[in-house]
Amino acid sequence: MERLKKIIRIIIEIILLAIIIFSLGMIIRWCIGSIKNKKMSKKVNNEIKIEEILDGKRELDFDYLYNINKDTIGYLTIDSLGINYPVVKTTDNDYYLSHSFDKSKNVGGWIFMDYRNISINDDKNTVIYGHNMKDGSMFGKLHNLKNSDTDTIYYYDKDGKHTYKIYSIYEIEEEDYYITTLFDCGNAYTEFQNKVKARSIKEYSYEPKYEDNTLTLSTCSNNNKRFVVHAYKVN
Repeated sequence: MERLKKIIRIIIEIILLAIIIFSLGMIIRWCIGSIKNKKMSKKVNNEIKIEEILDGKRELDFDYLYNINKDTIGYLTIDSLGINYPVVKTTDNDYYLSHSFDKSKNVGGWIFMDYRNISINDDKNTVIYGHNMKDGSMFGKLHNLKNSDTDTIYYYDKDGKHTYKIYSIYEIEEEDYYITTLFDCGNAYTEFQNKVKARSIKEYSYEPKYEDNTLTLSTCSNNNKRFVVHAYKVN
């Protein structure tokens, strides 16, 4: 009996040790991925002179971004939160969950547009995703909108600069509704706008109109929930 107890204890210790090693390995991977992504982001922003872009003095140099990654489709900035990233898009919503801007493997992923979208000019609801990184990179600072006066998002593409104003932010269980990109009729889109507006945990005076195009930002939150931001296109 004692021998059996000893064997069970050893097995439990081995399992616990394996869990600890696995957890440490994941933490190290996240740290390395975060460091690499920060270097990549800094390099990109230094090369395209982000301070000039934010002042609207020049158009975004897409040639430089394309040379790094042909999947580049735009550039997203919420400067007051320190969110300034090229946006990529591919044929699925999985690849950039685990790959950086230069397509190297990275658990921090990158900021990417839903593969079902065409562009912000062609879709009523354009969805952009990013990991909620603990160090604040990617969409790690998006949650700060809860306690911020920031209400403006800028997006650059080959057509120039686009301005969006936030009209709703909230947390929700994982679902498909808020990431709907195709609507069967006008009523369906109007219903969508009204529903996501009503969900907001913060008061925004603007009431979305059918003519508005929506930009939706999505990241993870606690307890497997999603933190969501909806904004309407001003120009």
